[in-house]
Amino acid sequence: MIRYLVPEQCIYCGTAGQVTLIPRTPRGAVAIYWHCEECHGMWPIKQSEQLDERRSAPGDRRRRTRADRRGRKTLQEE
Repeated sequence: MIRYLVPEQCIYCGTAGQVTLIPRTPRGAVAIYWHCEECHGMWPIKQSEQLDERRSAPGDRRRRTRADRRGRKTLQEE
């Protein structure tokens, strides 16, 4: 998941609270843009606007593999 902070105002007309995200799919690739509902200006989203992902899963601390825990034979044991 990628998260972005919506700009407070349009970079063209300066109107606050009217900026939305617009996805486009030219030739099968996804491109996302900011769009002003007031002046209909569009500009690409910068990578620097991306928010850091703060959620993370804890690491797996188990010492044995899944196959070992389930009692299955590995290829070397057969």
